[in-house]
Amino acid sequence: LARENAELLEQLKSELDGARQVEVKMAEISGLMSLFATRVAEQQEEMEAIYGAAMDAHDSLRRGGAHLGKAQQRGLAARKYYVAFMTVMTLLLLFLHLIAP
Repeated sequence: LARENAELLEQLKSELDGARQVEVKMAEISGLMSLFATRVAEQQEEMEAIYGAAMDAHDSLRRGGAHLGKAQQRGLAARKYYVAFMTVMTLLLLFLHLIAP
Protein backbone atom coordinates (compact mmCIF):
# COMPACT_ATOMS: atom_id res chain seq x y z
CA LEU A 1 0.00 0.00 0.00
CA ALA A 2 2.83 2.40 0.81
CA ARG A 3 4.44 1.57 -2.52
CA GLU A 4 1.17 2.29 -4.36
CA ASN A 5 0.87 5.56 -2.47
CA ALA A 6 4.43 6.50 -3.44
CA GLU A 7 3.75 5.61 -7.07
CA LEU A 8 0.53 7.63 -7.05
CA LEU A 9 2.37 10.53 -5.40
CA GLU A 10 5.08 10.42 -8.09
CA GLN A 11 2.46 10.24 -10.83
CA LEU A 12 0.56 13.20 -9.35
CA LYS A 13 3.80 15.19 -8.99
CA SER A 14 4.63 14.42 -12.61
CA GLU A 15 1.15 15.50 -13.73
CA LEU A 16 1.41 18.62 -11.57
CA ASP A 17 4.76 19.50 -13.19
CA GLY A 18 3.22 18.93 -16.61
CA ALA A 19 0.25 21.12 -15.71
CA ARG A 20 2.59 23.88 -14.48
CA GLN A 21 4.59 23.71 -17.71
CA VAL A 22 1.35 23.95 -19.70
CA GLU A 23 0.32 26.92 -17.55
CA VAL A 24 3.65 28.69 -18.21
CA LYS A 25 3.38 28.02 -21.93
CA MET A 26 -0.21 29.26 -21.99
CA ALA A 27 0.89 32.46 -20.22
CA GLU A 28 3.61 32.92 -22.87
CA ILE A 29 1.10 32.30 -25.65
CA SER A 30 -1.32 34.77 -24.05
CA GLY A 31 1.42 37.41 -23.89
CA LEU A 32 2.36 36.81 -27.51
CA MET A 33 -1.29 37.01 -28.57
CA SER A 34 -1.62 40.32 -26.75
CA LEU A 35 1.52 41.62 -28.48
CA PHE A 36 0.20 40.40 -31.84
CA ALA A 37 -3.15 42.14 -31.28
CA THR A 38 -1.34 45.37 -30.36
CA ARG A 39 0.82 45.22 -33.49
CA VAL A 40 -2.19 44.51 -35.70
CA ALA A 41 -3.99 47.54 -34.22
CA GLU A 42 -0.91 49.69 -34.88
CA GLN A 43 -0.72 48.46 -38.46
CA GLN A 44 -4.41 49.20 -38.94
CA GLU A 45 -3.84 52.79 -37.81
CA GLU A 46 -0.87 53.11 -40.15
CA MET A 47 -2.88 51.67 -43.04
CA GLU A 48 -5.68 54.15 -42.37
CA ALA A 49 -3.13 56.99 -42.38
CA ILE A 50 -1.65 55.72 -45.67
CA TYR A 51 -5.12 55.42 -47.18
CA GLY A 52 -5.92 58.99 -46.12
CA ALA A 53 -2.66 60.24 -47.63
CA ALA A 54 -3.36 58.36 -50.87
CA MET A 55 -6.84 59.86 -51.10
CA ASP A 56 -5.42 63.35 -50.48
CA ALA A 57 -2.82 62.75 -53.19
CA HIS A 58 -5.55 61.57 -55.57
CA ASP A 59 -7.59 64.70 -54.92
CA SER A 60 -4.52 66.88 -55.41
CA LEU A 61 -3.75 65.18 -58.72
CA ARG A 62 -7.31 65.63 -59.90
CA ARG A 63 -7.29 69.33 -58.96
CA GLY A 64 -3.83 69.72 -60.55
CA GLY A 65 -5.14 68.22 -63.80
CA ALA A 66 -8.03 70.68 -63.77
CA HIS A 67 -5.63 73.58 -63.20
CA LEU A 68 -3.42 72.40 -66.05
CA GLY A 69 -6.42 72.27 -68.37
CA LYS A 70 -7.37 75.82 -67.40
CA ALA A 71 -3.78 76.99 -67.90
CA GLN A 72 -3.71 75.40 -71.35
CA GLN A 73 -6.92 77.19 -72.31
CA ARG A 74 -5.55 80.49 -70.99
CA GLY A 75 -2.36 79.91 -72.99
CA LEU A 76 -4.36 79.45 -76.19
CA ALA A 77 -6.36 82.61 -75.49
CA ALA A 78 -3.20 84.57 -74.68
CA ARG A 79 -1.60 83.38 -77.91
CA LYS A 80 -4.61 84.64 -79.88
CA TYR A 81 -4.42 88.04 -78.16
CA TYR A 82 -0.67 88.20 -78.77
CA VAL A 83 -1.09 87.44 -82.48
CA ALA A 84 -3.88 90.03 -82.76
CA PHE A 85 -1.79 92.62 -80.91
CA MET A 86 1.28 92.01 -83.10
CA THR A 87 -0.85 92.17 -86.25
CA VAL A 88 -2.40 95.51 -85.21
CA MET A 89 0.99 96.92 -84.27
CA THR A 90 2.52 95.78 -87.57
CA LEU A 91 -0.30 97.37 -89.54
CA LEU A 92 0.00 100.53 -87.46
CA LEU A 93 3.73 100.68 -88.10
CA LEU A 94 3.18 100.12 -91.81
CA PHE A 95 0.52 102.82 -91.90
CA LEU A 96 2.79 105.28 -90.07
CA HIS A 97 5.62 104.47 -92.47
CA LEU A 98 3.39 105.18 -95.48
CA ILE A 99 2.07 108.53 -94.29
CA ALA A 100 5.31 109.85 -92.82
CA PRO A 101 7.76 111.37 -95.31
